[in-house]
Amino acid sequence: MSRAERPQTRTLMGPYALVFLYRRWLRVHAAQECFAGIGIAIAVALVFAATVAQSSIAHSSAEVVRAVTGPATLQLRARGGQGFDEQLLVRVERLQGVKQAAPLLEQTATLRAPNGRHTTIDLAGTDTSLAVLDGLAETLPLAALRPGTIGLSQASADALRISAPRGAGAGSTGAGDVTLQMRGRAITLRVSAVLGHEAVGALSRALVAVMPLERMQQLAGLPGRITRIFVEAQPGHEAQVRSELGALADGSRTQAGGMPSVAPADQDVTLLGEALGPSRLASGLFAAIGALLGLLLAFNAMLLTVPDRRQAIADLRLRGTTRLGIVQVVLFQAVCLGVAASLVGLGAGYVLSVGVFHQSSTYLAEAFTLGSNTVVGAASLLLAFAGGVLATCVASAVVLLDLRRSRTRDAVYQHDDIPGDALGRGVRRRLFAGSVGLFAAAGVLYALAPSAAIAATALLALATVLAVPLVLGGVLRLMGLIAERYEQLIALPVALG
Repeated sequence: MSRAERPQTRTLMGPYALVFLYRRWLRVHAAQECFAGIGIAIAVALVFAATVAQSSIAHSSAEVVRAVTGPATLQLRARGGQGFDEQLLVRVERLQGVKQAAPLLEQTATLRAPNGRHTTIDLAGTDTSLAVLDGLAETLPLAALRPGTIGLSQASADALRISAPRGAGAGSTGAGDVTLQMRGRAITLRVSAVLGHEAVGALSRALVAVMPLERMQQLAGLPGRITRIFVEAQPGHEAQVRSELGALADGSRTQAGGMPSVAPADQDVTLLGEALGPSRLASGLFAAIGALLGLLLAFNAMLLTVPDRRQAIADLRLRGTTRLGIVQVVLFQAVCLGVAASLVGLGAGYVLSVGVFHQSSTYLAEAFTLGSNTVVGAASLLLAFAGGVLATCVASAVVLLDLRRSRTRDAVYQHDDIPGDALGRGVRRRLFAGSVGLFAAAGVLYALAPSAAIAATALLALATVLAVPLVLGGVLRLMGLIAERYEQLIALPVALG
């Protein structure tokens, strides 16, 4: 055979050839590709929504803490709601190595608007020294700390359905009156300002309110008391300041009611992370279940196209395409499908995280100042996206079994088997029977031991997986019929032409 008569082979295909082959494939198998993409999108959406909804509480609350503490690294913190003597502030400011310090009195209170709506908020009493410390002095309206009034964050004002006058931006004044209920007392106060993001940053998304320190001490029945002192140490003196604060706190314990402790300024972030441990575990389990179910949907949808893909690969090999070229074609199509499906899944997951999966954190509001915004971390985004693309590539790799050297190029035309289709009907029925038993065991476990809810959820997840082969088999047969009808409708104009 002369060189001109030999089949022309190429080790790698160019971008144009890859796009051409995939477009030709989509013209005939768009329905199957759509089903596979839906499975991947579901998996990505569930994983992304669960991780974002779970992490948003901690991340948004950390932003709130940083907005309050600013550059402060240490704090003197009261061990009870009664606080400690505010005269400690003067002694803290005189310590060597202290750059600046600011007091804070905080209490949980309820605000009630004239329209009948009410909400629980974290009420903070302070003075301008805290605004200077955390850098809000330049943006915080002067009216926010006006005597006899109260300033609301935008989230608090939204919860009460009150707003600033028309045409005024966030941070404006004159939003009406509210009734403050705190420590068994109720008083009507004028809202001095509604504080938006441009005024107080991340604090605008937390249910908080602010008022002058002295006035709050009077309303709370805690004259001369504060609950925290935030401290910014001079560069290189943090260890010295921590030691001095510890000695000052030990000395104050001999005084009536004064028992502060030294802690990092962002200690609330660490404590909140520990409190969210069980919630994080449950969210991780749910994300794993969602990923597994979505992956099963994608795998089974991809199996619908396996016979046709095998024939397409066999045709390419008979025309001289190398194994490396075949792998390139399969991976290119898988990456295209995975990227498109993962992007759709990320969008759907974000909607779910904001709405359906948004976690209620009111049970933590008594102990922590919580943020309410949804925070999308780069790690969650990349993990869900990369997982979707990788799952698509793995599901598409089934057809590459025909590239084994033990199989001939036209093996697909000699056998009717489908790689990966190894579960017989009897096996599927036994798996389904096992899933029914696990469903019953999970129900009994949850009824007898509610504290074992996570273990019961794991049994439900396993039961669901075992039930998938039989249940999904019927669904796939229906999908196959739909895809067959679709192909006939596509081929009809060509036949008539």
